[in-house]
Amino acid sequence: MGSMSALRAAVKASEVDGVIADSPLANLKSYVSRRTMGGRFSSLPGFLNRCLQAYDRLSGLSLTAVDLDMIPIVKQLHELPVLYITGEGDDLAKSDEVRILFEKTASHRRRLVYIPEAGHEETYSKFPIIYKKAVVDFLTDLTAKPKKEETE
Repeated sequence: MGSMSALRAAVKASEVDGVIADSPLANLKSYVSRRTMGGRFSSLPGFLNRCLQAYDRLSGLSLTAVDLDMIPIVKQLHELPVLYITGEGDDLAKSDEVRILFEKTASHRRRLVYIPEAGHEETYSKFPIIYKKAVVDFLTDLTAKPKKEETE
């Protein structure tokens, strides 16, 4: 859930210059339905809220399902550069859902990198060369000084 937290924080923090979101989940239902015993029950009314209440008790937070819906969040990232990294074999943060987050991101300074065969939390370990290049290129462009326009 680190990418979700980074994207949410970027909306509120003016000192953020860019975000690298590795395998972000689109919403809470993605996690609960794919990675917990509650998967079969995730469509039942109130089930996701009960899961969140249990999580809140353990973490000291107070989250709602709306807090974990990333589409409204990425729509607020107007000019912030964002690099999305997704594993083509990710069964949790599925690459087609990451692509939707990418497409809904308001910033035109966004990138999407697919890592072949990588599952969740495997994007770096499967193809570190692709991963490093994507991150270094993103950070290099992020820190590059804008070119001065020549005047005649």
